[in-house]
Amino acid sequence: MSKDIFIAPHIDVVFKSIFGNEKEKGPLMSLLSSIMELPLESFDELELLNTELIPENIEQKSSRLDLRIKLKDKTEIDVEIQVISQVAYKERVLYY
Repeated sequence: MSKDIFIAPHIDVVFKSIFGNEKEKGPLMSLLSSIMELPLESFDELELLNTELIPENIEQKSSRLDLRIKLKDKTEIDVEIQVISQVAYKERVLYY
């Protein structure tokens, strides 16, 4: 007997497999176009960047973004999915 399984897209690994796929950027382009209210063409030729943020010195914390993107006009976009409200989220985003 076959049973359908639903895997929530807000789980990091699932989110990255849907929107961070180098071979199929359509879902990511649609997501960004909807959220940022820009035409789909704005995201042509987007480049997925390394998500690991290496600290500049030993006292700083290393970080990993969900997605990091560069557009053809060199604009960089950091994408983080949040499902739980966090008190320090604004500070975390600025740190990235």
